[in-house]
Amino acid sequence: MKKVLALIIALSVATIFCACGGKHSVEINPKGISLSEFKKLEIGMNLTEAESIFGGSIEEGTVIEISEKDNSTDDYYEKVYVYKVVGETTGYAELEFTYHKSHDNFNASINGLTAKTQYDLSDTQLSNVESNYYMSESDSLPNDSISSDTSISKYIEKLKNEFSTDNVTLLSGKYSDDLYFLKPKQDIDISVDLGCGQYKTIDFLMTYNNEDEEKICLDFFSNALKSDTFNFTDDEQNIIMSDYIKGNIDFKNDNFSILYTKSDQENIIVICIFFR
Repeated sequence: MKKVLALIIALSVATIFCACGGKHSVEINPKGISLSEFKKLEIGMNLTEAESIFGGSIEEGTVIEISEKDNSTDDYYEKVYVYKVVGETTGYAELEFTYHKSHDNFNASINGLTAKTQYDLSDTQLSNVESNYYMSESDSLPNDSISSDTSISKYIEKLKNEFSTDNVTLLSGKYSDDLYFLKPKQDIDISVDLGCGQYKTIDFLMTYNNEDEEKICLDFFSNALKSDTFNFTDDEQNIIMSDYIKGNIDFKNDNFSILYTKSDQENIIVICIFFR
């Protein structure tokens, strides 16, 4: 839910996203449930087994109890719980778990999933570090500053490697033919959207809840500025980071523009870099 909130706030930063061509990104909640994960849920599974499939839990806020019904009688004990599971990208699922024990035969019991329903769930193309997912080799690069004989997949791989830090190991994936993304393998609220259509952009969306997480986000962005893709000088990198600390980046050189305006929500960082 934290990532969804961050996306809503980020989209309200109009000056940034207007400058990036009005692009809409799709935020991923890795602790939510996807359509393929929903299909793997089997009747009879207990809640712990179900949670292990999609990775979320009640404690993490992606599994929410929405009803509890006591159907117990003199002959048996029975409670039915219905949980709402947040979707990984869209929609949600409702899972019904029944706990039933007979007073006469204690071994005759039901303890698990008895019904499941999904509402507009979908799948993503998030890869892992050993992923066999590769983007099309035939697509062209999103900017002219990189050799035209290099494919988009190599470009994404280059950014993934150059942007990763000791604390953030990036994974790559694809929203559409014009929009790719990088996400951390770790449970860190950082995403990098890579616009490859008419508007060539690299957008950073980062959230933090304490000083340690804020430092991870800033170190990540500072490291990204060192990428050969940008070829920023040391002075340019210092100017950009200094302007960030002041709460407003409006940087331009011959190849790139960077926009950042400090949000009212101080733990949200949205920075847009677009190719000129």
